[in-house]
Amino acid sequence: VLDDKLQEPKKPELDIYHIARRFDRFVVAGTRFELDEISKSTGVSIQTLDDMEKALETDFEKALHNTRLACVKSTLAYQRALDFGKPSRADAERDFEKVAGNQAQPKPLNDPAIDRYEASTNIPTRNLQDYIFRRILGLVNEYKLPMQIHTGYQISNNVVQNSNPLH
Repeated sequence: VLDDKLQEPKKPELDIYHIARRFDRFVVAGTRFELDEISKSTGVSIQTLDDMEKALETDFEKALHNTRLACVKSTLAYQRALDFGKPSRADAERDFEKVAGNQAQPKPLNDPAIDRYEASTNIPTRNLQDYIFRRILGLVNEYKLPMQIHTGYQISNNVVQNSNPLH
């Protein structure tokens, strides 16, 4: 199984390989620029939360039809804690508006005045992230695919508490 980190899902050249596709970029999109990058790769203009979900579904379906998709993989523990809440759609929409308007920027993680774990758990758009992650899980369930959540080792300046598999 090959780890697919590409913007566009691609079928492996050899038939013996299958794909583990990541959709983390949908979860962590925190700026208008990142939404526009997702729009470019999916062909879906993202102006609303509905549009974002449509872009996710489009990317998911491309992966299903254009690759030998074996599973969906997440490496979000390198960016945030793995405890995902169950926010309302209205809360996710409010967070989406912050992202679309470039009003969701946290303090830089290299700021020595902030605690790294605190910064990775107090996310300005946590409701949106949690909502989109749960939407990915819904697609995984709908298509009966395995989900691989990478907890693994924490290297560099990552926060080891984020990878707690109990979350």
